[in-house]
Amino acid sequence: MNRRFRVFGGLAAQIAISACALFMQSPSVSIARVTVSSIGLEGATARVALEVSNPNGFTLTSEGLDYRLAFEEANAVQDDVVDWRVIAEGASDASASVPGKETRQVTLSVPFRYEDVGHAFQQFLRSGELRYRLTGRVRFDAPLRNVLVPFEQTGTMGL
Repeated sequence: MNRRFRVFGGLAAQIAISACALFMQSPSVSIARVTVSSIGLEGATARVALEVSNPNGFTLTSEGLDYRLAFEEANAVQDDVVDWRVIAEGASDASASVPGKETRQVTLSVPFRYEDVGHAFQQFLRSGELRYRLTGRVRFDAPLRNVLVPFEQTGTMGL
């Protein structure tokens, strides 16, 4: 009897976990803002604030993310086509928990070197702003499977 109860209990737990994974909604990730947080002699650091919303009734934990930051090349817009120079890409293993039905902000620091920015750096010195494109994916640990949620935004980064 005791063995039967353990087998039945284990089977019931597996069915419950499978049902959660089957009906899990993907979280959403958007970029709240991008700013330059520090400036040095050879480079700077962009601070990226991501808004992560969890539509589920249970907590999701991000297990990290990957990203790519590009700046618009100065004088590169021709025929509505913009040239973007990738100046930083990488991954972060920082984790954050987002309770069910809540939104949390996750901050990412993205260092870059001035020499990688190219002509866009001259524009930044003149105007104090840079047009950027930030893309990436956040990895979430969910019941039975990991979920990759992409994000992308184009905007203007200022001091």
